[in-house]
Amino acid sequence: MREIEEYIDRIAETAKLAPSDENRLRTELSDHIGEFFSNMKTICGSDEEAIDRTLREFGNAENLGEMISDAKGRFRTYIKKNSAAALVALVLFAILILQFAYN
Repeated sequence: MREIEEYIDRIAETAKLAPSDENRLRTELSDHIGEFFSNMKTICGSDEEAIDRTLREFGNAENLGEMISDAKGRFRTYIKKNSAAALVALVLFAILILQFAYN
């Protein structure tokens, strides 16, 4: 199963995630790919055929890593944008409360 470990390595290298995110990614990929591989081994009978089918099913490692990286970047941008808007709303709300409290 060295091929699967190398496949996951290529995904993680391309995704360029923070260490904690990378560990989580590796765990999830190992679980999903391992389960799929086990099913394919039952169907195919041989490790080689099961590995080949598994890797084909999951697709190009570099493309998958780029998609993961892009998704992570969009999520961070979303959080940053919405956090700033929420902070502005909170400050404005606090100013209004203070104005009513002193008037």
